[in-house]
Amino acid sequence: MKNKYLYGLGALLLGGGLSNPAWAQNQESRAFYAVGSSQELVRQLESQVATAESRRATPTISLRVSGSQAFVGKVNHREDLTGSGEYLVGEIQNVPGSSFLLRIEGNTVQGNIILRQTRQAYQYSADARGNVRVQPVDIDKVLCVDYHQPVGYRNPAPQPGTADNRAAVVSLQSLPGARGCIMLDFDGQYVSGTPWNNGNPINAARRA
Repeated sequence: MKNKYLYGLGALLLGGGLSNPAWAQNQESRAFYAVGSSQELVRQLESQVATAESRRATPTISLRVSGSQAFVGKVNHREDLTGSGEYLVGEIQNVPGSSFLLRIEGNTVQGNIILRQTRQAYQYSADARGNVRVQPVDIDKVLCVDYHQPVGYRNPAPQPGTADNRAAVVSLQSLPGARGCIMLDFDGQYVSGTPWNNGNPINAARRA
């Protein structure tokens, strides 16, 4: 009798879950697509880029995220990493507000595809053997796109200036152990290949 009850309860829960569209959608969002090995991916990317370069065209690559869906990535920056890797940054062709980044070094794979307008994101990863996979993720786990004030937040009242706090402004230091920092460059800087600006060069002109 107990076994029949447990069997019936299990069947009821399974049937209820499968008939619930929200549950099914949630399970689907966690699914991943197996891309192949990291070195297979490197060879595919190199072949696609070489074909475009031979035609003197802007390099594009195919970024497949499922068995039935692939994006065309326009490559704005490319680096050959020690012969066994690739570093590519760019944007999804004809999709405003999009970007992608893909870094492959040996069996290590990191990357993402961001579609800001539709609030979609995909993330690339690989296991220890270099088997690459891509899966949809919450865009807020990749990039902050909304900046909502916390409930009940109040803007702090302005503090009157004193000699002590005015002097403290010139003492700017990085927090030891912080995960990152912000660089304020007042002398001008030209950088390229960053995740920002879709891999295009950033020219921060020097201010007189």
